[in-house]
Amino acid sequence: MVAKVKKFIEKNKKIFFLSLHLLYFLFLVRVFYTDKIVIDSIFELSINPSFFLNKIIYAWSGDLFFGNPNAWNFTYIFPTTLTKLFLSEIFGLYLSQAIYFTLFIFIAYINFYFFIKNELKNKDDSFGLLIPSLFYSLNIFVAINLSGSGVLILPYIFLPLQLLLVEKVLSKNKFIYIFFLSLSFLLATSINPPTLAINIIVLFLYLFYKKITLKINIFSLIKPFFKTFFTTILINSYWIVGVFSFFTSSADYGSILSETLSMQNGSSSYLNVFRFLGLWSFSQGFGGKPYFNYSDFVLNNLVFILASFFIVIFSFSSLFFKGKNSIKYFALLLIILSMPMAVGTKEGAFASLYEWSYNNIPLFSMFRSSYKLVAVYIFAISVLMTINLVNLKSDFLKKTYSAILLFCIIVSSYPITFQKVFLDGKKVSEIPNYYKDARNFIIKDKSNFRVFLLPVQYFPVYEWGKINSHPEIFFEKSIVARQAGSENEKSNKLSIKAYNYLFNKDYSNFEKVMSVLNVKYIIQRNDFDWKYYEDISQSPEKIKEYLSPYKKIVQIGKLDIYELPSKNLGTINLQGTAEFQKINPTNYKIYLKNVKNKEDLKFLESFDKNWQLYPNQNPSSSWCGNVIEEYNQNESSVKECEPKQTFFQGEEFSYLYQKSIFENTHTMVYDYANQWTIDPDYIKQNYSKEYYKDNPDGSIDLELTLYFKPQSYFNLGLIISGTTLTACIGYLVWDFWKNRSRKVDSIK
Repeated sequence: MVAKVKKFIEKNKKIFFLSLHLLYFLFLVRVFYTDKIVIDSIFELSINPSFFLNKIIYAWSGDLFFGNPNAWNFTYIFPTTLTKLFLSEIFGLYLSQAIYFTLFIFIAYINFYFFIKNELKNKDDSFGLLIPSLFYSLNIFVAINLSGSGVLILPYIFLPLQLLLVEKVLSKNKFIYIFFLSLSFLLATSINPPTLAINIIVLFLYLFYKKITLKINIFSLIKPFFKTFFTTILINSYWIVGVFSFFTSSADYGSILSETLSMQNGSSSYLNVFRFLGLWSFSQGFGGKPYFNYSDFVLNNLVFILASFFIVIFSFSSLFFKGKNSIKYFALLLIILSMPMAVGTKEGAFASLYEWSYNNIPLFSMFRSSYKLVAVYIFAISVLMTINLVNLKSDFLKKTYSAILLFCIIVSSYPITFQKVFLDGKKVSEIPNYYKDARNFIIKDKSNFRVFLLPVQYFPVYEWGKINSHPEIFFEKSIVARQAGSENEKSNKLSIKAYNYLFNKDYSNFEKVMSVLNVKYIIQRNDFDWKYYEDISQSPEKIKEYLSPYKKIVQIGKLDIYELPSKNLGTINLQGTAEFQKINPTNYKIYLKNVKNKEDLKFLESFDKNWQLYPNQNPSSSWCGNVIEEYNQNESSVKECEPKQTFFQGEEFSYLYQKSIFENTHTMVYDYANQWTIDPDYIKQNYSKEYYKDNPDGSIDLELTLYFKPQSYFNLGLIISGTTLTACIGYLVWDFWKNRSRKVDSIK
């Protein structure tokens, strides 16, 4: 009977291994399926992908931190958000999130399987290829990243595919492989640039390895290299130009790169990295609870420890095999380079060199979280494991080691295989319906304002779940709250100041801060788990006492909504008369009336030098339909017009070359916002009458566009990416039909 089964499998080997691949996919879907909402890296993406997509197509986000540059989120558009949106539309919330996480692991498995099969020139499917591919997709590094932010492993997932395509470009030199290699960078885009940079470094090392082993003339590489480089840049333009503008102009990113050496790169060891650990936060926690609910098992369980060591020792033993598998030397090179980098500054001869590089080499500080380099180490171990299994001559030993390795992989990927990968803070049964009801109440008011949240928090922690994000984001209004991070962060300084005024019952100063922050409503969250942050948070009873001078206008579920007695200033305000309209988060229309003397125009979003003013020809306020709010203070009279939600109007490209106005007067006001000084004399002296209207009293009317310039870079990049993608596909289709026609003609 056994002989018949073996004969059947041998005869139908492809179908058998295809079935195994399918069974693995279904197994992963079952592992990841849950009837709870899984919060991945971003709350809105997990709950409502279409809402999140509409948010990340803009280079500015106004929901938190009084507004902040959003260009780095362009990398989320594809494949992450569009895949999530596609799956949720077809399969619903619960099954779609299971398939979404399954794809992370299964694609890594398939990519490595075909890479190593091609590399070893192994035409037949075998367990010698399957077991290492399982390990590459199922390990503690993948589990830790899925527990934190799944998108961080996108470069890791697609690294084997990129290496396979590099080999195809070198050996076949066909444009189709260049195109797919360029496309792989689109798939591997990650919110974290160092992970993509690691892939690029590995690709260059692989290219160098292939040049030596295949004895390729270096000059023959120039043409395919430049073809690949330019095709990749053009296809990925939509996120590259936006992200580049963020990295070169954002003060926030500059502060990240200037961080001093910390526990992120000074807490690991060679022993931990040897068994795929080393993340600084893995053995730490808050309030006596570890961040990872499986960390105790991983650190102390003897079976897990032995399984991890067996995988590594077995893989390293492949170095003693003699043969033509030169790929093992490439894997060894990766291990030699990645292990010291992953360890960082804690120990070893490399520690001082790492520290010097961190402090002196530009951009090296992007590797401040050195655990990312474990990805390269695991890839190398997977390669060595394959070589060992494939080269075992005894069929009995192959089966025995395959079985032992399979057991070790299951144990060493314990958080995934035993359904522990979704941490307690990543799953909630549901978002209470009263948040939807509160949203409906808030968005009835179409004006642009902020909402002040109580009680004080670090991360948002509710009685119904710890989600590390705000369901209040769906109110579509900017939120004022204490955020995770330093108290000295710009938005936290102002938020904490407001909280202190309120808790000290200094209501006069509290209302002044609320006014300049453009806050209209206060929301007390009675469902907030205030005891979780008892040292900084407050009970509902205390909050009720602090808010006693203010009118509670409505109670919705466990949310109390208060309205401030003093008027908020409005997103745009000045001393004179004006009308403004929000077109989208990056674009505002402003019409100034009767400007006779210099006036200060204030824009209550976070200060950023990329917010710029542009004068419009033939000034008119005809775009202002319904007036939804009026802000009258002293001599000021500003009307807010009903907002639009228009992504592109056509004039945005002109801002790439058009000179902005009053740029030298652009300063920070209220410790966070933007201010320009409008000078009517400057307008008269430097612009024709097409740009302003004269009034009998000598004053002028003018129309301005307030625009966040990086949005134009994204729009331009989107056109370049779309055009390049269309052109490449068109060329490949044309080339296919041309070759097909030649074959038909030759047969005739």
